[in-house]
Amino acid sequence: MDEAFVNKVSESGLVTLDLEEYYPKGETALFDMKDHLFMGLILKEKEFREALKQMDLSPYKEKNVALTCTADAVIPMWAYMLAASYLQPVRKKLFLATRTF
Repeated sequence: MDEAFVNKVSESGLVTLDLEEYYPKGETALFDMKDHLFMGLILKEKEFREALKQMDLSPYKEKNVALTCTADAVIPMWAYMLAASYLQPVRKKLFLATRTF
């Protein structure tokens, strides 16, 4: 029982990653598509485009933006891309989020 303890993990050549290094730095703002739904269910293209044109972008300036929909609605992919294109000039990074923070 005088065997020395051998750390096989350190000898295996595995690389350890610190996931904190990959976490986005800075403040994150949430852009929720739910705020643009008609009756909480439907996204109307004309009204959505007009709302994006009139939207105040200052809350998203130089922040990481999480683009999501917290309502139980089907949002077409073009709507996320359109919102991302409006946020592009002011945001730091953009993430498509499946859950809220």
